[in-house]
Amino acid sequence: MQWKNTTQAMDLYVLEELYLNSPAGTIVDFISWLIYGRGIKPILKLRNPKKWGDEKAQLEQIKANEGLLDPLIDIDNSVGNSDDDSIGHEHTLKQKLQGLCKMALTFGKGALIRIVDDEGYFLIPFHPKDMTFNILDEKQRLRAILTPIHDEPYEAKDLIYAEYNAVNPKHNSLYHGMALIHRMIDPARTYRRIVGTDFRLIAKKRWQDNYWAAIAKRDGKKDAANIMKKIAKGDSIVTEENDPDKDVKIHTIPNKSDSSDIIEMKRDSVRDMLQIAGIPEPLFFSEKSSNYATLIGFTTVI
Repeated sequence: MQWKNTTQAMDLYVLEELYLNSPAGTIVDFISWLIYGRGIKPILKLRNPKKWGDEKAQLEQIKANEGLLDPLIDIDNSVGNSDDDSIGHEHTLKQKLQGLCKMALTFGKGALIRIVDDEGYFLIPFHPKDMTFNILDEKQRLRAILTPIHDEPYEAKDLIYAEYNAVNPKHNSLYHGMALIHRMIDPARTYRRIVGTDFRLIAKKRWQDNYWAAIAKRDGKKDAANIMKKIAKGDSIVTEENDPDKDVKIHTIPNKSDSSDIIEMKRDSVRDMLQIAGIPEPLFFSEKSSNYATLIGFTTVI
C-alpha cells in the first residue's frame, strides 16, 4: 500500500520560501529550540520499578547500571565527532536533530537515514521533496519510504522519522504530517509584500525627493484641472499657467507620503504568525534577553 505525498513540489517551494524570507522561519527556529532544548541524552529506566522496592532503592539500582548507557552515548557522540580526523566534516547529532525538527515544522515531516558500516554510525538528512511515497503494511503502519534518488525503499527500521501534527483532518496525510507554516501562509505573504515591495517603493519615492509634471495649454481646455482631481497625494502638482517661453509651467513638491499604517500592518502580520504558532508576544518582541531562564519565567506567568 502506497500513500503519495499530498504536499506537492510547488507547495513545498512555497513553504520553503516563507521559511527563508519571513518571520515564519524565525518562529520555526524558535519552536525547534524549545522542542530540542540543550540536547538529548539516553536515560535509564526500570521496567518494573516496584520490584526493586521504594524510590530510594530504585534510584540506587538505576545508578548501579548507568554504565549500560555508555555504548549508546558513544554512538551519539560519534556522529559529527570533530576529534575524528579519519572522516570529513559532518554535522553533530544535535545539529541534525534540530534540523529534523525544523523540517517537520516547515514541511510537516522529515527523516534521517541511519547507516551503519565499517566506518561507523551515520545519519543522513532526507528532505521532504525527496520523500515521494510512504509504503504501509496491511495494518497501515509505516514500513518504508520510496524516493526518486534511490532504487530501493528505505525501511522504517533505518529511519528516524519526524512529523508535526501527525494526526490531522487533512486527506491522505497519514505519516505525512501537516506543516505549521501552512497556517501562516497569508500573514507571511502579507509580510513579504510589505517588506519586499511596498517598503521598496516608498523608499524609492523618498530617495527621488520630489516629482514634477508639465502640461501644455491646448485649445483653452483646462486639462490640468481635470488631471489634478485624479492625482494621488504626494505624486505631483501640475498647472496650466502660461510660461512666457514654452507655454508650459512646471511645479515640484517634496514627497511626504505617510507609511505609518504600512509599518503597523507589518507588525500585525508578525503578530498573526505568533498567534498561529501559539507563542506569547513577549517572547518575540521583548527587549530583554531571551534565554532559558527568562523563557521559564514568561511561560510560568502566562
